[in-house]
Amino acid sequence: MDKLSLDDAFIKARLLAQSTSPKATLILDYAVSKGKREYLNLCYGYLRWVDDVVDDPEISLLEKNEFINRQKLLIKSFQNNFEEIPSTIEEYFLYYFIEFTSKNKLKGLVDSVYQMVETISWDVNRLEKDGLFSQEQLNNYINTQSKSIADILYNFVSVADHHKKNMIILAF
Repeated sequence: MDKLSLDDAFIKARLLAQSTSPKATLILDYAVSKGKREYLNLCYGYLRWVDDVVDDPEISLLEKNEFINRQKLLIKSFQNNFEEIPSTIEEYFLYYFIEFTSKNKLKGLVDSVYQMVETISWDVNRLEKDGLFSQEQLNNYINTQSKSIADILYNFVSVADHHKKNMIILAF
């Protein structure tokens, strides 16, 4: 794949967010400044893609494992001087998102994205077994994903505007 420019990544991520989650997009348009929102859309587009690949019944478990392992590797690589090269549009979303977090010293955001990918990988592990989570595993899955989502949103919603932050929490 040819290199995807940052502006093209913003456009593609915005269209994806609008088409797959129009209500959340509307709320986040109100609560997040435009400059930050573009990076939030990159984050959303990347995580949506990872989840969709893992949930796709047409993709074998082996391919899902290879895919999820590549995504974990990419996150670590991009944190460490961008050693790997993106091979899809969505990997460019991740690339530019991590570039943004590096420039703005927001390592916690990358950790939250990594945790989201990690919990999505649990779906692959679950499918390799009986297809079910135990109640404890399900609780851990929900708690980890909820914390990661909350951390991501918290970092993007302006701290100065407490009213907007409360609105976003109530909306979800």
